Amino acid sequence: MNRAQRRQSDSLTRQLRALIAEHGIEVMLAKMFGPDSWRYDAREQLWIVPDTQDTGSSSTYYCMRANGDWFSRLGWMRSTRNNGDHHANGHGSPPSLL
Repeated sequence: MNRAQRRQSDSLTRQLRALIAEHGIEVMLAKMFGPDSWRYDAREQLWIVPDTQDTGSSSTYYCMRANGDWFSRLGWMRSTRNNGDHHANGHGSPPSLL
């Protein structure tokens, strides 16, 4: 990640943390991605949201923690009986925070 990308990532993380603190993560995810668009993986303690704007052959997922840390992955996701499992690779940035 170059310096500009790192600054953008840090800025997005600060904005996410502020919105989570003010509204809660579920409300923030519903505003960013739409209601019922996310799922929670209790084992990984991640909120996982598919990127509906991705038009490639694989799917992009945004993964967020309650503290505002986030990452995105290009790949696939499968659910198991044990609260889900995710496997992926790639990067990106979530849609507008407002």
